[in-house]
Amino acid sequence: MGGEVLLSGNEGFTEQPEVLDKGPAGPDRAAFIVSKITLGLDLSEEQKTAIRDLIVEYNDIFALDMSDIRPCPHTTHSLNIDGGLPLAKKNFGRPLTQPELEGAKAQVDVLIKAGIIESTTPEEVKCCSPTVMATKKGMGKEISEGELESLAEEALADSARMTRKWQIGTPPCTGLELPVPARDGGLTPPTRLNVSHSRSRSESRADAADERTSERKHEKEPKPKIKYRLCHNFTQLNRATQVLPFPPGDLETKILKHCGKRWVCQMDAIGAFYWIPVSPESQPYLCFHIPGLGYYRYVRLPMGPTGSPGTYQIAVRRTHGKLLDPGPVSDWMDDLFTSGDEFLPLFETVKAIFENCKRDNMMLSPEKTKLFMTSACLGGTDVSPSGAQPSRAKVAALLKWPRPKNAREVLSFVNTAAVFRNSIANFAEIAQPLYSLTQGIDVNRSERKGAYKRALDLADVSERWGPVEEEAFLRLKTCLTNFPVVSGPRYDGRPFYIATDASAIGLGAHLYQLTDSEEAFTICYASRATSAAEKKLHSSELELLAVKWSLDKLAKYVYGQKIVLATDCQAVKDMLKNQCLTGARAAWKEAILGARIIELQHRPGRENVIADTLSRSWRGVRLPATCVFSGTCVE
Repeated sequence: MGGEVLLSGNEGFTEQPEVLDKGPAGPDRAAFIVSKITLGLDLSEEQKTAIRDLIVEYNDIFALDMSDIRPCPHTTHSLNIDGGLPLAKKNFGRPLTQPELEGAKAQVDVLIKAGIIESTTPEEVKCCSPTVMATKKGMGKEISEGELESLAEEALADSARMTRKWQIGTPPCTGLELPVPARDGGLTPPTRLNVSHSRSRSESRADAADERTSERKHEKEPKPKIKYRLCHNFTQLNRATQVLPFPPGDLETKILKHCGKRWVCQMDAIGAFYWIPVSPESQPYLCFHIPGLGYYRYVRLPMGPTGSPGTYQIAVRRTHGKLLDPGPVSDWMDDLFTSGDEFLPLFETVKAIFENCKRDNMMLSPEKTKLFMTSACLGGTDVSPSGAQPSRAKVAALLKWPRPKNAREVLSFVNTAAVFRNSIANFAEIAQPLYSLTQGIDVNRSERKGAYKRALDLADVSERWGPVEEEAFLRLKTCLTNFPVVSGPRYDGRPFYIATDASAIGLGAHLYQLTDSEEAFTICYASRATSAAEKKLHSSELELLAVKWSLDKLAKYVYGQKIVLATDCQAVKDMLKNQCLTGARAAWKEAILGARIIELQHRPGRENVIADTLSRSWRGVRLPATCVFSGTCVE
């Protein structure tokens, strides 16, 4: 969001590229911007020429440094301060080191030149927030599919070595002999890994993984240069600020809207918050101090104050208006993205975005602008004509995760893996053995804040870590290596199909639609574990609960739409016709009948394979190749 400073030795300079011509219509500047913007390959020369001409025409909406960012003409950020709370006017933060101080001074020069901050006097300061110089290493290189497979192989080999120590078999994804509970589950490894069923081959793979790891350690990697980002701790100011909420919307729905299209366009607002002016009466509360330089105040909106994201989203809405959802354009944080199957309508949409940005001074980053791409990363998810799938970079980070040693590390891993729960079928059940390692930790409520985290740090899990936990750890790592792909819902009159199933272990559902050729395409999966009270319910009651829960969970897709419901329990149909139900069952029935169900099908478990599997965790049946639907899991 803000400008960054990169330090090499004792020299500080801004991260922005060299500006060839800062004039709004300079030919060199326009050519430089065209060279920085990425265009897709699925374009004719005539189409590429039209896009380049459009970029040249609107080259002044692309910023090359902070001084290019001009204030928004229609939105101002004002702080609603509670006057009853005290605010510090002195700098009480940690003293900056010499490299940090050099980075701060260089950053201040950039921000003053850009008109984002101004010097102020101590008498004008009403709140001084501590300054923090956050370090940020350079962006990593893009992860290829081969590198991701190599990381997955190393994770499998590491698990094989661990399991040989237990001498009771190996986890299922290694393709070796399994512990009895895992064999009963009928688990299969990702086919992409081509894992052998021979122990000698597995040992060879483990040795090869050791060699690759050793080679990486001995390779001389260039020392990353350190970037410093000027940040502030606005905690005390935020506690005294009253905020009007502005929900950003549902990211998953936005992503599914743009997947399956021929082209995707992505634009990133540079220095997004710096676009918003701060009202004069609020500026004295947004002050900070740099030793040797004095006090400064923000005249444009910085990152950190509560309410800043909402103000920015309001400004974006005012700028792009009807283009945004439910229009052809979606926004998420400082990103704008749109998609289409036909060139001319999508070209006109991009032109309209550029025109709105030019009118209201909304500046875009040329290096992060990608136009007419066949695939793009939106909110950590790769979208393409085939659908949506997890980003390789994030999957690689999960594969590199070391084996947890205490309860806090276990919780950190599971919560990080939960980012992918929309692409991991029956995530809750897979992660349950790991969740159990973090339960039963007693904390004295009278202790100060942070006692629970300290208790998690002290809870050693190495003695409780066994084959079941290793299996869950490995499955969460490797189940994404097949890159499950989903498609967006189609609201063209065709019904939605929901297949549900329930067991004492959990509830499962599968949402899909049919193409014109009667082929099913998955929109999402849903599954959750049953509670202790739900485990005591009769099987027919669990099936009714699964139907009610699935309709609630999938309401953002199917509410008001025609639904074909499939369950493997005949008693569900009878209970929906029963007028004498009482208690919770009566409430579930009323909730189900409120949906627009046009058909209720009885589908035996052997035909309802996917939902049946989602409800049974490890002990789910093996999916036949003809019944597998790649998709996501909604938790």
